[in-house]
Amino acid sequence: MTTETVYKRRLAISDIHGCYNTFDSLLQTIGLSKDDSLYILGDMINRGKHSKKVIKKILSLQNQGYSIFPLRGNHEQFVIAEIQQKQGFELALLCNRMKLDWLLHKNTFELKSKYISFLSHLPYYYDLGDRLLSHAGFDLCNSNIFENTYAMLHQREFTCIENLPETIKIIHGHTPISLEKIKRSIEYNQAIINIDNGCVYKSFDPNKSNLVCLDIDSFELFFQKNID
Repeated sequence: MTTETVYKRRLAISDIHGCYNTFDSLLQTIGLSKDDSLYILGDMINRGKHSKKVIKKILSLQNQGYSIFPLRGNHEQFVIAEIQQKQGFELALLCNRMKLDWLLHKNTFELKSKYISFLSHLPYYYDLGDRLLSHAGFDLCNSNIFENTYAMLHQREFTCIENLPETIKIIHGHTPISLEKIKRSIEYNQAIINIDNGCVYKSFDPNKSNLVCLDIDSFELFFQKNID
């Protein structure tokens, strides 16, 4: 007889973009436990100042036994594609220009395997049955919505929404929207919920620049203003 693991909560965060202090504070706010399942919907890196610390935090939590499931965003995909085409001094120049020096061993042109392995093995989506998670969404006009990986990383708008079964909700990020729009999508029980509030774009507007966490079952929202 097998016993199925039951997670206390299923949570989703998207578009951390190197905002480590904000991310760490949000984890404390939600009181993440090892019974929870936390899905990180891509764009963990770039733009913010602490991409390395964000990745190290995720790896550390995984090593401690937390159920952390990161996804690939367009920023991770861009980095993977670029470093695969460069080597030697050209690679070092690229990493310096993109503030990705933390991917290289000091004084060498060799990539750090733990970070490259992490980025290279990120999945494009998670199919949880009643919840579909990706960075930017899915091509709902395609008979196989898991085929178009470009849409999962880059799309800004949804079409063919009528093809989505009523029992399924899509949770994604990628396109910054206001906190009010996020709240309304939950209040109106919309089939597609975007949780990107543009955390990395600092603003005094309380309706913007928050890192958002959503309980994808209860639809409870948690958010932390950018403190980086």
